[in-house]
Amino acid sequence: PPLPIKLYQPNDNLSIAFDARTKNPVYVMERLTASNLKNYPKKNNNLNSKNNNQIIASRKNKNFTTETTLPPAHRPLNSHYKHSGYDRGHLAPAADFPFSDEEMEDTLY
Repeated sequence: PPLPIKLYQPNDNLSIAFDARTKNPVYVMERLTASNLKNYPKKNNNLNSKNNNQIIASRKNKNFTTETTLPPAHRPLNSHYKHSGYDRGHLAPAADFPFSDEEMEDTLY
């Protein structure tokens, strides 16, 4: 049987501990660096614009996904949330990863 807690590091700035029994994260850690904070877009900037000649990631056309390394019985599905009063949410704020579409997508589990 799989271990109850599975650790993921989808990128260098995000780590996730996931409990297969409850189908929920135990914790999510994001790494914020001085460099990222210095270059972080200001609130009045459009996230689809360029910042310091660097294209900013967009949340457009991104959907929640399921971690495929978990056995199917342990994967949370959208149907688990239907009529529960809860909905799927970001494990870490997508806006905290504005410099890479791949890193932003990693928040959508």
